[in-house]
Amino acid sequence: MNYDGTPGLEFGGGNVKVDPAVAVALPKGSTVVCTEPHGVSFWASIGRIDVELLNGELQSFFIKVASKAVGKSMLSGEYESSLAIAAVVPGLVPKPIASGTYESIPDTHFFMCEFREMSGGLPDPKTFATRLTALHEKGISPNGKFGFHTNTYMGNLPQYTGWEDSWEAFFAKSMRMALDHEQNAQGPEPEFDVLVPILFDKVIPRLLRPLESDGRSVKPRLTHNDLWFANVGMDSNTDEVIIFDACCFYAHNEYELGQWKPVCNRFGPEYVAAYHSHMDQSEPVEDYDGRIDLYKLTIRFTSSEMVNRAFTAFSGILTALERGLAHLDFVVHYISGYLLYYLIGGFKPQYHTRPKKSKNGVPYSPCVLITGAGQGIGPATSLWLASKGYTVFASVKNDEELQRIREEIKSRDIKLDFGSIRPMVMDVLSSSSIAAAVDEVTAAISDDKPLIGVVNNAGLCLISPMELTPIDTVRDIFDLDFWAYISVVHAFLPLIKKYQGRFINVGSYGGFVNPPMWAPYCAAKAALEGMTRSWRLELKPFGVGMTTIRPGWTRTHGIGPKISEAWSAYFDQVDEGKVAGVDSMGHLVPLNKTCGDQEKQIYGNMMLKWHELTMAAADGIAETAEHVAKTIHDAMSDAFLQPYYTVGYDALLGQTVRDLVPESIYEVSMARMFEELVDYSRFVNPFIGAEGRIPGYAYGGGDIFVGAAVPFGVVKLGLDTYEEPVNQSALNGGWTPQGWVTGTSMLHASGTGGGPKYGFPSEMPLVSLDGVNLLDNRTYWQRRVGNDIARVGYFRTQLESGVTIQLTATRHAGLREYSFPDADGHVLIDLSHYLPHPTRDWDSQFYAGGEIEVNPEDASYTGFTSIGGGWNMGAPVTVYVCGEFDRRPNTAAAFYGKNTFPVSRHYRSFNNATTPEPTFVGTKARSGPLNNRVGAIFTWDSENTTVVKSRVGVSFISVDKACSYQDQELSWDIGEIEKAAQSEWNRDVFSKIRVDTSPSANQTRLAMLYSSLYFMHLIPSERIGENPLWESEEPYWDDFYTMWDLFRNQVSLWHLIQPAYYESMLRALIDMFKHEGYLPDGRSGNYNGLVQGGSNADNVLADAYVKGLRGKINWTDGYLAVKKNAEVLPYFDQNPVDPQGSLEEGRSALDDWIPLGYVSADRNSRAVSKTVEYSLNDFAVSQIAAGERPGDRELYLRRSAGWQLSWDPEATARGFSGFVMPRYSNGTFHRSYNITNCGDCNWADESYEGTSFEYSFVIPHDVERMIELMGGPQHFEDRLDYVFKPNTSGVDLGVNGLGITTINNIANEPDFQTPYLYNYLNKQWKSVERSRQLANDFFFNSTNGIPGNSDAGALNCWLVWQMLGLYPVVTTPVYLLESPWFEDINVTVNHGRTLRIRAEGLDDRDGRGGFYVQGVSINGQEWSKNWFEHEDAGGIMTNGGEIVFQLGSEQKVWETGVVPPSPGHVVLEDLNTS
Repeated sequence: MNYDGTPGLEFGGGNVKVDPAVAVALPKGSTVVCTEPHGVSFWASIGRIDVELLNGELQSFFIKVASKAVGKSMLSGEYESSLAIAAVVPGLVPKPIASGTYESIPDTHFFMCEFREMSGGLPDPKTFATRLTALHEKGISPNGKFGFHTNTYMGNLPQYTGWEDSWEAFFAKSMRMALDHEQNAQGPEPEFDVLVPILFDKVIPRLLRPLESDGRSVKPRLTHNDLWFANVGMDSNTDEVIIFDACCFYAHNEYELGQWKPVCNRFGPEYVAAYHSHMDQSEPVEDYDGRIDLYKLTIRFTSSEMVNRAFTAFSGILTALERGLAHLDFVVHYISGYLLYYLIGGFKPQYHTRPKKSKNGVPYSPCVLITGAGQGIGPATSLWLASKGYTVFASVKNDEELQRIREEIKSRDIKLDFGSIRPMVMDVLSSSSIAAAVDEVTAAISDDKPLIGVVNNAGLCLISPMELTPIDTVRDIFDLDFWAYISVVHAFLPLIKKYQGRFINVGSYGGFVNPPMWAPYCAAKAALEGMTRSWRLELKPFGVGMTTIRPGWTRTHGIGPKISEAWSAYFDQVDEGKVAGVDSMGHLVPLNKTCGDQEKQIYGNMMLKWHELTMAAADGIAETAEHVAKTIHDAMSDAFLQPYYTVGYDALLGQTVRDLVPESIYEVSMARMFEELVDYSRFVNPFIGAEGRIPGYAYGGGDIFVGAAVPFGVVKLGLDTYEEPVNQSALNGGWTPQGWVTGTSMLHASGTGGGPKYGFPSEMPLVSLDGVNLLDNRTYWQRRVGNDIARVGYFRTQLESGVTIQLTATRHAGLREYSFPDADGHVLIDLSHYLPHPTRDWDSQFYAGGEIEVNPEDASYTGFTSIGGGWNMGAPVTVYVCGEFDRRPNTAAAFYGKNTFPVSRHYRSFNNATTPEPTFVGTKARSGPLNNRVGAIFTWDSENTTVVKSRVGVSFISVDKACSYQDQELSWDIGEIEKAAQSEWNRDVFSKIRVDTSPSANQTRLAMLYSSLYFMHLIPSERIGENPLWESEEPYWDDFYTMWDLFRNQVSLWHLIQPAYYESMLRALIDMFKHEGYLPDGRSGNYNGLVQGGSNADNVLADAYVKGLRGKINWTDGYLAVKKNAEVLPYFDQNPVDPQGSLEEGRSALDDWIPLGYVSADRNSRAVSKTVEYSLNDFAVSQIAAGERPGDRELYLRRSAGWQLSWDPEATARGFSGFVMPRYSNGTFHRSYNITNCGDCNWADESYEGTSFEYSFVIPHDVERMIELMGGPQHFEDRLDYVFKPNTSGVDLGVNGLGITTINNIANEPDFQTPYLYNYLNKQWKSVERSRQLANDFFFNSTNGIPGNSDAGALNCWLVWQMLGLYPVVTTPVYLLESPWFEDINVTVNHGRTLRIRAEGLDDRDGRGGFYVQGVSINGQEWSKNWFEHEDAGGIMTNGGEIVFQLGSEQKVWETGVVPPSPGHVVLEDLNTS
C-alpha cells in the first residue's frame, strides 16, 4: 500500500505541485511554495506542504499518502479518528483537514492535517495524564455501544470496530481478529489449538465479565489505541501535548494502558500512576493487573503480524517470543530454531581477492557496508577496513550520527591509500530508508568495486547486565534487532548474490543469562545466516555485568585491540584458505574447527543434560521449561565461560541436535524458506490477455478470467459482463474491458474459446429498484467508471451507480465487499444467472432449475442452481450455495419467475413474449416443473448501507458442505483473505521458478514470467471431495479445458514443478475412465467433451509415464484407458455440428483409422488433423505399452505412422512438395484442397485450427521421417524458414491469432513446437532466433499481451518454457535446449530438488543479440547435443542439478552430437496410392 511518489508529485526536490484533490483542501487562494518528505512510515509516504496564504503568511500541512483499498481505508480511519478526538479535546491532535482520493493517480489516497512542529522527548507524566483523561472522560460513545462508525487500522492491520453492547463481547471479537492476524503471519501452530480455547472460554470471561456484573458497568470511552511513545510529542511553540496516528474506537478506558505494558514503550509506572490520579482503576481492582496483561496481549499479537507479515519464514521462533500466555513452548522452539540452521547445511563462503592495485595503478577496491557504523565496534571496523583499501559504506541511523562520524573521521589522521569511507544514513527500522540505501550502494558499485560484504553490527551491547534487565525489555530489544537484521538481509540479498559476497553478523548480546528469551533469536539468526552465506562473528570484549564497548569508538581496554589484530591477520590469510573466521576472544578460527577441547568438554556435558531434559519434555515428564533454562544458565556460569561468550557454543549445540535427528531431514532445502520472503505475486499482471488487438474489446484476446482465485481453486470469483457488439465479444472469462456488469459469480473458466461456461451462482449490488425487473438484467446492468483493479487474490471495480465492489476468494468460497453511496442498498441473488453465448445457440448454457431460501434474521441464504450446456454441451451441473451477509437486512425476500429459456436455445424457447416480472414468495422459492427462475433480494436502508459484506461457499455435494466451506475458509477481512491467497500462490506456484527480482532486474520479464505461471494454474479445478457422480478414494478434478491444448507443453511443466498436483490429476483422469468408460479430452461441469481431434489424454498419460511418474497412479488401469481409446469407437452423441462423429469422448473416426490406417475425408470430418493426432495418440499408447503390455507395443508403434498414409508427395504449395492431405476412403487424395487455407478450420472442416501446411510439421514422434518426406534437411530448412515469413498466411485466423500473418501461428497449439524444429538439423541457433522473435513480437506485459486464447494457460506456458531456455518433446523424455531469458533461474523439481539454469554472457537488453548459445554443460559435463533426456546427467530433471549456457552474439553451430531422437520412427512405403 506504500505510495512512493510519481514524477511531478513527489515530496521534495523543489517540487511545488500537488494533486488537484489536495489543492482543493488547502486554504482558498493559497500557493504551494514547498513540499518536503517528513518522517518515516512503514505503511505510507508522508510529507509536509508549505503554502503562502492570500495575506502573505505561511502555513504548513502534514500529508500522508497510500494506495490501494487498504491504504484508502487506513487513511479514512485515521481522518475519522482525528475528527473524533479533536471534537472532544481540541488541540490534542493536529487539526484534521481532509481525506480523499488523488485525481491524477489511480487508486491513491491521502489524509491531511495541520502541521505542528514537535520537540523531542516525552511529555511530563502529569501533563500527559491530564490531557489523556480528558479524552477518556469526555469522549463517551454516542450510542452507548463499544465500537466505531468506520474501520480503523493499527499500522496496516484492520481492527474490529463493529458495534457491541458488551465490552467483553467487543474485546473477544477484537482478540479473535488479532489472533487471525497472528496466524496469518505465523501460520498455524499446534499450541494455538490448546491455548486459544482456554483464552476465550476461561481467561476473557474471568477477567472482563466482572466489569459488567453485580451492578457494575463500563462506559464506552474514546481511546486512541496506538498510544506508544512514538505517537506522542510536544508542540515546540506551545508545549502542549500532541498525539497522532490514531486508530480509535470506543472501549474500556484501561484498554489504552495495555499498550504501555512493555517497558520499551517508555510510559513507565509514573505515567500509569499519574493517569490513575485522575481516573480510578475499574472494579474489581484485584483484577486490574490481569486485565492490563490481557489488553497488552491483543496489541502484541497485532504488532507481531505487522512486524513480521513479510517474513513468515521465521514464524515459529518469533511466535514463541510474542506470546504472553505461558512459556510452555520454549523447549519446542529452542530445538526447532537450531534445526533451522543445520537443515540448511550452510553455504561455503565465496572468497574475493583482497584490495590491491593492478600494475597499471587501477585499484580494485571491493565494497563493504557496515550497519550501525556510529555505534559499538562499527566506527573502528569501518576505518580499519577503509585503511586496508576497501570502499566502506558506513551507515548510521540519522543525520546527527552522520555528522558525528564525519567529524571523527576528519579528526583522525588515518591514511587511506586507495580505500575510502562513505558515511550514509540508513535507519534499519525504516523500510524506505533501507530502500534508499540500496539505491545509493547500487549506483556506486561495479565489477571493479563489487559489494562483497554487508556487516550487521548488532549494537545490543548496551544491555548490561541482562540478568538484571526486565524480561519485557530484553524481548522488545530482540524484536527490534531481529526485525532490523532480516530487513537489511532481505534488501541487500540480490546484490550479495550478484557478487557472491557474504553477510557478516556481528553478535554482542550482553551477558546471555536469559536463554529462554535469547536462544530462539540466535537460532533464527543462525538460520538466516545459513541461507544467505553469512558468517557469524561473536565479539564479546566484556564480562557478564560489565560493558567496555560503548557508543562511539572501541577503547583500548577489554580485548578490542586483540579483536582488531585478529581481523588484520584474518584478511592476510583468508585468500590462502587457512582460516574460517575470528572468534569472540580474538582468536583466528582454523577451517573445520569451531572450538577447543576444553570448550567441547564443557559444552558437551551441558548438551547431554540439555538433551536429556528436552527428550523428557517431549515425553511429557519434564518438570518445567524453566528447569531447562536453569540448566543452561548454570552451565554458562562456569568459570571458563563466564568472561566471554564464544561461537563454539552455537556450533556444538547445533551439531549435537543434528546428530540426534534423522539424516533425511537434511534433504530439505531450507534455502527455499528465504524465498518465501519474496512476494512474487506483485509481478503478476492479471490483465495480460484481457483484450485483443482492437482496443477496448476482448475479441482476439486471451479470454482470461480476471478476478480472485487460488491455484486450481474451485471458486474463481469475478465479474460477469455482457459486451456489444456481439461479433466482437468474448464472455468466456466473465470479464470484458467495457461490457455491462450483470453480476459477480463464483465459478469461471479461463482462457477458453467456444461457448462460455459457468457464470454462477451470482450476486449483484443495486442502489435502486425503480424500473428494475429482477428477471431482466438489461434493466439493472451497469457500466463501470475508472479502471478496474486486479492483483493476485483480489479484484475491485466501481459501477456507474456509485457502488464499489471488492472480491477475494479461497478454494471453495468467496468474500465480496460492497461499498454503497448515500442511498439504499440492495443485493440481488440470481440463481438462474449464467454467461450467455449471444452469437450461437448450440453451445449456449441453459438454466435447468434451482431453489433458494433466505433467513433475514441471520442475513443468510442457501439453495442450489442447475445449469447445463456451454461449450462442451454438458448435462446440467448442480451447485449448492451458502451465503451470509455481515449485517442484518431491513428486508429480504425470495422470488420466482417464468423461465423464457427452459431448455437449450438450440431447440426452442418462450422468448417470443415480454420478459415476465418476478413473483415474491416470502423466504423460499422453488423452480417447479417448468424450471422457473429463482432468486432473492436483500435490502438495507441508507443508514446501514455504507459497507455490506457477503461471504459465500459453494459445493457440488450439499448445502451443508457449502456452509462448512464458508465458515472454515473465510473471515470477514478481505485484506486477510487476499494476503492468504497471495501467500498460497507464492508458496505453491511462483516460488517454484525463482529469478532475480531486485530493482535492477528486467521488470517486464518478471511480469511476463510470473503472470504466465499464474494463468497456467487457474484451471483445471481441484475438486477433491466434491465429486457428485460416484464415490471413490481417488482424487477428483474438473475443467480440463482441454487436453488438446494442455498436452503440448503444459503437462510437462506441471510434471516438473507440480508433481503432487499433477499426480492427483492423472489419478482423477484414470478414475473417470473407470466410472464413465472413457478418458476425457475435454471436461467441464462434470461432463466430458468436446473432442477437438484425437484422444489427447493418451498423450498426457504417456508423457508422465516415460518420465517415470509412478506414485499412486494405477498404470494398469491407465493402459486399459488409452487402449480403449485406440480400439473402441464411441457412441455418436447426436451433436449438432459434426454429424459424422462423437464430440463427447474417444476417437470418433476409428471406423476409418483401424481398417484404413488414416482418417478419410469422405466418411469423417477433420481428416487431416485427426490423422496427424491419431498417429501421435497411438505412439503414446505404444510408449505405455512398452512397460505395461510389451506385446502390444509394436502394433501401436506401427499404427503411429498412419500420418504417412495421408502424405501426398505430389501435393504442392508455395514451391514446396509433399504434405499431409485429405484422403478419401478409396485411397485417392483431394488434390484441389487448398493447403494454406482450411476454411473455417472448425468442426466440419478437413483440418481443425490449422492448415495442411502447418499440420505437416506436427509429427513430434518421428521428425526424422518428416524431414525425409519433405525432401531432406535442406528442403526441410527452406520450408521451415518460409512458414515464419510475414504475409504468407492464406487463412483468416480470426480470434485464433488476430494480427499474425505468417503461416506458423503461434497462437494455436499445433504450431507450438514448430519454431524449435531447427534443433533436428543441428542448427539450434535458428530455433533460438525464431522462437525469441515470436515471443518478442506477440507476447507483452499489456492487456493485449498474448496473440490469442490463453487456452487454459497453454499459450502462457509456451512462454515460460521459452524463458527457461528449454522445450519438451511431448510423449518422450526429451527436452530441447534453447536459450534462457534470465542469468540465474532456480526451478524446484520433483518435490523439493533444485534445477539451476544459468546463462553466462547473456546480453540481450536494448535489442542486443547476446542470446545465442555458444556451448552448454549439464551437471559439469560439457554437452555436445542440443537436447537431453529426463534422466540424463544423473537425473537432471528428477534429482536436480545445473545446466549452464554459454551465450554470446555469434550465430553459432555449437552442437556436434547427434540430433534429437525420433522414437516413433517407422517407414511406410505405400505413399503414392491415388
